[in-house]
This record gives sequence, structure tokens and C-alpha cells, in this order.
Amino acid sequence: MRAINRIFVFFILILTIGGAIISILLFQNRNLMRNRADTMAEGMADMVRSLDRESQTGVASRVTFQPRDQEADSGTLSWQQYLEDRPDFTSLNNATEAAENLAKQINDQRNHLALKLAEAAEILGHDQDGLPRRLSNADQNQYETQAQAIIRLTRAVEARAGDMIDALVSIGSAADVTVQRNEFTRRRQERDIDGNLVAGDFEHQPQVRRVQDAVRDLAAARSEYQGALTEAISQISAHQWSVTPAAVRDRADYQRALANMTNDFNQINAELIRSAQRQEALEQTQAELTAARNRLQQLTGERDQLIQRLGIVRDEGRDEVERDDEPTVDPTGVQERFPRDTRGRVVEVNPRFGFVIIDLGHQDKVGRGLQLLVDRDGQFIARLEVTEVRENTAVADVVPRIMIDQIQAGDQVISP
Repeated sequence: MRAINRIFVFFILILTIGGAIISILLFQNRNLMRNRADTMAEGMADMVRSLDRESQTGVASRVTFQPRDQEADSGTLSWQQYLEDRPDFTSLNNATEAAENLAKQINDQRNHLALKLAEAAEILGHDQDGLPRRLSNADQNQYETQAQAIIRLTRAVEARAGDMIDALVSIGSAADVTVQRNEFTRRRQERDIDGNLVAGDFEHQPQVRRVQDAVRDLAAARSEYQGALTEAISQISAHQWSVTPAAVRDRADYQRALANMTNDFNQINAELIRSAQRQEALEQTQAELTAARNRLQQLTGERDQLIQRLGIVRDEGRDEVERDDEPTVDPTGVQERFPRDTRGRVVEVNPRFGFVIIDLGHQDKVGRGLQLLVDRDGQFIARLEVTEVRENTAVADVVPRIMIDQIQAGDQVISP
């Protein structure tokens, strides 16, 4: 019996030692698992905080963990919360699911951005062979390289667009079309699928069409000018032109052609001025010739009058010879018969032969030998003696020794 007790005691001792060893091992494994769980919880909480910091989803407030301090930890991923939620572990499952959904959402956003970046590269004409549309860790370096290339291309496209806008504004200004630069950067307001106002396409087409129309008008005007110049050159064939339209090939030729044609037109204008002066001189010569012809006709008439008067004088001389025995006319009687208040005018003056014609005659009681005075503005000019009388006119000689000034047509004739 005593032997059985010894065996039983020995067996119990072995079991006690084994249980102690197993307890020690279980305690060590429990601490190891606890530490690993804390590490995993802390890592998951840090991951969620990092993702939530960029995406601002609010998941970090539902997936939390505070490391233990003197056997106490806290948060939805804590060991204490794990023990309290047994057996369904609601808090742990919710936190794990939220973290998983957040990671999936971030991954989807990343892949979506990769897809859109690839589409943007295609729109920009970038050689996007090898650009992944879904990202993995192995694609990260390649994706970064391609993304930087697309960014550089985007900046280059933006710079080119800015240069083109500046060029269009300058062209519009040169074509006398007012185009504002901000008109090319203004975007049309549209609504997205949710009904929200968003910026749509650029409203640049009307401004581009205005500039295009102005350039077309300039091109048409240039063609018209070229045609007009060509026609002018062909019509003014007598001038030796220093330029031909076919010789204008570029801007420099055009500038030289303009300068040469300006000189040509100045020469033509000077020739036209000389021609106008010659025409004016010719017209003046023609006027002088006409005046000379009129004067010749006047002198011819005076000559005929003189011839006629000489004939009359000869006839009167013969009559005087035949009437030597007759008494002479009493000039005092002629003078007395002429009314003293009668006034007349000098109609014509012949300074060469010293006689005038007055507008008084027989009807005014004028007779040969009548003495008259010539008056101009109340001033005595000369004395006349009537030598020939007609019905309405008379011829009178100028008494040379009694003449203060030259008699003119229109002077007044009065009785002395």
C-alpha cells in the first residue's frame, strides 16, 4: 500500500511539474499573442490614420488603438474591448471591416487616378506604352516616371496654349479686331450628373472665328490690292516700273516693293503735276490768243472807222474848197443851242488818233464845232471839239494842249 502511495505521490508530483511547465508555456504564448495583437492593432490604427489624413473619410475615429500602460490598453482594437465583445466580437469586426473598406476605397481611387492619368496621356498624345492603368507595388517606379513625363507634357501644352493665345490676341490687334486674352480662358458653366454647376469646355471658338474671319478679310484685301496694283501697272504702261508683282515672294520683297512703288507713284504724281501745269499754261495761251483775236477785231473795226472818217474828212475838204465864198458856221450859235444841263458819256477812246466817240448826237442838239469838257469824279480831264455828228453819237477830237489825264471809256461829258 505504501508503495502505491509513493507511486501516486510521484505521479501527482510529475503532473504538478508538467502543469506548471505548461502554464508557463501558455503564459508565454499568451503574452506573445497579446504583443502580436497589439502590434497588429497599432499598425492597423496607424494605417487608418495615415489613409484618413489624406482622404478625410472619418474612419480613423472608428478604428482606434492606444497601447497598454500598466496592463491597460484602449480603443476599438484593444484587448480589453476584445474581451468585452465576446463571443461575437462586434467592435473588432466593425473596426476591421472599416479599415478594410478604407484600404479598398483608397486602392480603387488610386487605380481610378491611374486610369484617368492614362486617358489624359492619350488625349495629350503622350507615348503611354507601359503606363499601367491599375497600380501595384511593382508598377510604382514606372508609374512615377510616366507621371512625371505627363506632367512635363501638360506644362508644355499649357505653355503652347498660352503662346497661341498671345499670338491670336496679337493677330487680332494687327487685324483691327479687339480680342481679350481672358476670353480664351473663360469656361462654359455646365451641370454634372448630380445637378451641380461645374466648369465645362472653354468658350474660345467665337474668338477664334473672329480672328479667322479677320485674317481671311486681310488675305482677300491683300489679293485685291495685288490685283489693283497689277492692273495699275498694266494700265500705266508708259511708266518704267521698278517692281513687278511676280518678284514679290516674301515679306522683305514686299517691303522693298512698297518702297519702290512709292517712288514710282511719286514720279507719276510729279509728272501729273507738270502735265497739269502745262495744261494750265496752254489754257492761258489759248485765252491770250483769244484776247489777241478780239483785240485784232477791235483794231480792225477802229481801222475801218478811221478809213471811213478819212473819207468823210476828204469829202468835207472838197466841200470847203467848193464853198470858199460861203460864210463859216458861227461856233457861238452851236454852243448856245446845246443845253448846258445835258450830260453824256465817253463810249470809246482812240488814243492813237486822238479822238473819242460820245453817246450824244443830233437828238441832243450837238453840232460840229461844239466844245465839251470831260469830267471824272468831279475832276476836269480834257477838252473836246465835236467833228462829226450822227443821230445818237458823235465824234470829237481831243484838244491836245488842254488835257490833264488820259480819257477813259465811261468818263462824263458836260458843257463848259
